[in-house]
Amino acid sequence: MYQARSSCIICDHDQVQASPTVLADFVWDRMCGSIPKPSFHSLRCDRCLFTWLDHRFTDSQCVEYYRDYGQGQYLSHRVRCEGSGLNSTFKNYHEQLGARQQELASFLSEHGIEITKLDRVLDWGGLGWSVPTARDSMVYDIDSREPAPGWRVWDGQPVDLVICQHVLEHVMDPLVLWRSLCGQGQWVYLEVPSELPNSVQDIVLWHEHVNRFSRQSLEYLARDLGPGHQIGQRSVRGLGEPVLWLLGQTGLNL
Repeated sequence: MYQARSSCIICDHDQVQASPTVLADFVWDRMCGSIPKPSFHSLRCDRCLFTWLDHRFTDSQCVEYYRDYGQGQYLSHRVRCEGSGLNSTFKNYHEQLGARQQELASFLSEHGIEITKLDRVLDWGGLGWSVPTARDSMVYDIDSREPAPGWRVWDGQPVDLVICQHVLEHVMDPLVLWRSLCGQGQWVYLEVPSELPNSVQDIVLWHEHVNRFSRQSLEYLARDLGPGHQIGQRSVRGLGEPVLWLLGQTGLNL
């Protein structure tokens, strides 16, 4: 674990608000075990409103946390810490995945992308369960889990479209990952929770999301895209909050 830098992770602005907060016991136990827990603060950029947890975790700690994510040992450990109601929450989420495929296909079609007609699509950080298949559909997953039927492990080569849903809120350096994604596809579709409160003081508990995005922070990310990018907010089946999304071309030539 290490201390996050004091300037904004997204736009590098050095005017930041700070407020004491708490990290969930389950996250700490899974990441760090019996190591004494430090004091935590929420940090918010005055310019782009991006908000982040002031302590960051190492790659090995993140791999340990996301091992068997959403199932098996992860789920049993979390239920012990946070209650059996989580079983129905995860069950409902998985039951909605098929419907979310159609929902995403319709959404992208409305914005000029017929995903089923593309040659190569990468679901970065997912397993393909909530993404319609293209001619060649690939996944990248930190835990190397088995992809959904019709998908294969990414071969490391550029693709027509990179889809990254509900990943950047989890990672320690979202800007580095974002720029890596822009170097892998001609188009990028990004989706993150819209969970930013009115004030940094309103964040009393952090869980596995260590970043909270605003529309303004997505505008800064969009500077890495070509003209004509689009940013918005929409509802997604099976999720408790709306999402922010960013769609655009990267300028990459295959």
